[in-house]
Amino acid sequence: MFCKSLMIPHATISNRIFSQNVSNLEWNTLIIRNVLDLQQGNLRDLAL
Repeated sequence: MFCKSLMIPHATISNRIFSQNVSNLEWNTLIIRNVLDLQQGNLRDLAL
């Protein structure tokens, strides 16, 4: 599931604006994606 977010890392920026109308659960997933993008070094460990 995380691999799909890696395919479009820049999409998270546009998702923030859209997240204003989504549920809190989806908002949390967006934050997780942003953290994964920032931590590309440890991304493989988190993906497992």
